[in-house]
This record gives sequence, C-alpha cells and structure tokens, in this order.
Amino acid sequence: MTSLFLGGSHDRTDLLPLKAGVAIMALGAMANNPGLRVRIVPVGLSYFHAHRFRSRAVVEFGSALDVPSELVEQFKGGGDGRREASSKLLDVIYDALKTVTIRAPNYETLMVCPNPFLWHQPHSLISFVKAYSSLPPIV
Repeated sequence: MTSLFLGGSHDRTDLLPLKAGVAIMALGAMANNPGLRVRIVPVGLSYFHAHRFRSRAVVEFGSALDVPSELVEQFKGGGDGRREASSKLLDVIYDALKTVTIRAPNYETLMVCPNPFLWHQPHSLISFVKAYSSLPPIV
C-alpha cells in the first residue's frame, strides 16, 4: 500500500502540523492484523523556485521507520492510550520528516541560506534533473 501524507506546503518555510490519519492507519492496520509489518518512509520535496511552474525539485527519501510494537499494544487499549500512541508515532514521523526537508523560520532566512543540494549532487541526481528539464512541455 502506498499513501501520501502532506506535512508542508510549497509556499511555507516550515512543516505544517501532521494530521493523526497516518498514525491511526499504521497503528490500526497492525492492531487488526497480527504479524503485519508497517513501515513509514519520510519523503522530503524541496523546490528550487516554488512559485514557478515546472520548477526543479529535489526529492529526498529518509530511512524507513518501523512502527513500534509497544505503540500498537497501547493503541489496542483504546481511549487515552490510543490517542497517546498516535501522538507518539506522529512525533517520530515528524522528527523523521525534519531530516529530509529544508526548513527556516521565515522566507528571508530560507533565501539567505545556500541550497545544500548544490553542495553535494550525486551523479544520478544531476542526470535526472538534466533529463527532466529537457523534456518537452505537456500540452
């Protein structure tokens, strides 16, 4: 199963608060299906020029997170335990998202900071960006 959960915006400089849905789905799936292993992969998407159509972007994948079994057990208990387990998992996911996104307190600070993707560009990333930028526009 593949899902996309938004934690940001192209016109904001920091992550938006996460909604509980990702935690409830992961914990609920594991609670209802013993032996199921749910992994969550944090993905960061950073635009070079967020307000420009077809702006170049860098996609960074973080390490997959295993949903802790102790949170699943806490979730199964229902009530406040369910809310607390969801909240703890959201905190883990949020911390993982911070490792794959570029954040700043405001837009001016973000523009002053050099783009870290320009410091280290793996050959495969450079090839991908060049190939994508040479594609004809979609009509």
